[in-house]
Amino acid sequence: MAQDMTRRERQAVKRRRQILEAAAQVFAEKGYHRATTRDIAEAADVAEGTIYNYFASKDDLLMGLIGELAQLDRQQAMLDEALDQDLETFIKSYLAYRLGHTGPYQRLLMGIVPELVHHPDLRDRYRRDFVQPALIMIEGHVQRRIERGQIRDIDGPIITRLLMSMLLGLQLLLIIGEPVTQDAWEHPDAVAETITGLIMDGVRRRS
Repeated sequence: MAQDMTRRERQAVKRRRQILEAAAQVFAEKGYHRATTRDIAEAADVAEGTIYNYFASKDDLLMGLIGELAQLDRQQAMLDEALDQDLETFIKSYLAYRLGHTGPYQRLLMGIVPELVHHPDLRDRYRRDFVQPALIMIEGHVQRRIERGQIRDIDGPIITRLLMSMLLGLQLLLIIGEPVTQDAWEHPDAVAETITGLIMDGVRRRS
């Protein structure tokens, strides 16, 4: 809890966020490869050595930013709280949250996604530290709803990956500047409602 933190701890959290915000700005402007910790220190208005009090390397800074985007703790809390929601309301609210949270990171994602694709070490860390934990959380939620009779008995792991690939695919279209996706991203609630309708009702016209 924030009120339980000491003054020094609060300052450390503030400084860490300050550095991450500066890194996001620099990575978005220069791309991950061209950015340096000196650039980030200047943008954060701190000494370059200060960065290493919080992050061991530029790679760790990148992982810190991805952690801000992934918000695994927040996702887990949402999934736990949502078990008492009906399925349609949950899907719609979860998608709207994830879509709305991604939008402000568009420029940053343009700078870092190529690095995740081309650098095996970063890609492995991303998969291990963020993708796999997210998949496990969502799989668990889907399984609990199956056990409660809210979802028919289907292949939970595959459904989980289909849902995640839908989000990742939309994020990729956003990153590359696809016009319809960019326009739609201004209204995440409407996009979430459309996707939810597709999931709940399919695309077949009903007689």
